[in-house]
Amino acid sequence: MLSTRNIHYQAGGKKILQGIDVDFEPGSFHVIVGPNGCGKSTFLKVFSGELKPKEGTVTYDGKDVFKMDKAKLAQRRAVLSQQPALFFPLSVEEVVMMGRYPHFDFQPGPKDEAICAEALKRADMADFMEREYLTLSGGEKQRVQFARVLAQIWEQKDTTRYLFLDEAISHLDLKHQLQLLTVARALSREGVTVIAILHDLNLSMSFGDRILFMKEGKMVAHVRDHAQVTTELIKEVFDVEVRIMRQGEGEAPVMVM
Repeated sequence: MLSTRNIHYQAGGKKILQGIDVDFEPGSFHVIVGPNGCGKSTFLKVFSGELKPKEGTVTYDGKDVFKMDKAKLAQRRAVLSQQPALFFPLSVEEVVMMGRYPHFDFQPGPKDEAICAEALKRADMADFMEREYLTLSGGEKQRVQFARVLAQIWEQKDTTRYLFLDEAISHLDLKHQLQLLTVARALSREGVTVIAILHDLNLSMSFGDRILFMKEGKMVAHVRDHAQVTTELIKEVFDVEVRIMRQGEGEAPVMVM
């Protein structure tokens, strides 16, 4: 289990995160939502091990993430940001193979190549394997990067795996937004701890097993039951008025303005 305790972080004298305690269970799709500037991405960078908090702890299965071997951590934890920067004229296959770097010493083997091919299929980019990455559209590049992180945490069945998505669907069309989130949810059903930052509340409700609402650097609500998402909660967090349309039993509600 990934756990954070009393996380505080500040930059330039400004308090960004204030005392966050969360347990992220494996086998669940966790979604973090909140207004711009509330600390969502900073929190992700802290629990991914990229930023060390001013105060507090982050543990993966009881181990302090900041004391873990970086190579071992990279084998089980992958992060997909909104638009990863890559400016070298590599092929799509070479970009995806970067996800396998923590798994071999000098050269990839047949297993690594097979994993990359399967990851590209899941990302709906198999036909682009030999294309130069820099010639792709923004959405196509993001799907390649998604294949890269899939390849990174592929087949680590003997240990908990973690997939973090930081506004990762922002550059995708609707079809590929749904496809990426569907693949991520399927991974969560395999025991992967999936944590996604999303802006679309309807997608959050449709895919998230658990929705965490952030505001001003604090967690203000943890929701597992769709019935707990109310107009009052949305108003409190986002300062907007919405209507919530309740659908059939077992279906996610829809929020409209």
